[in-house]
Amino acid sequence: MEYYTYQQYQESAAALQKKLGDFRPRVLLVLGSGLGGFADEIRQVAIVDYKDIPGMPVSTAPGHVGRFVFGYVEETPVVETFTVTLDANG
Repeated sequence: MEYYTYQQYQESAAALQKKLGDFRPRVLLVLGSGLGGFADEIRQVAIVDYKDIPGMPVSTAPGHVGRFVFGYVEETPVVETFTVTLDANG
């Protein structure tokens, strides 16, 4: 298992702050299969690809875009991402 240093977390946070400015999400939406299209319903402020965040692993799962979508659902500031869970049998 790989662990991240405090410095790496700081670099990741700084990269996100640079892209987001004053926007601060209050809710994290982690969506799974069948709900990935929900991001289209978000009034988007920014989209940040995982590859643009220092230290963030890039997704290799089929169909996984590998990004965070920042914006609003109604008046609530949110960040959305998509996850894939594979069972032990593949």
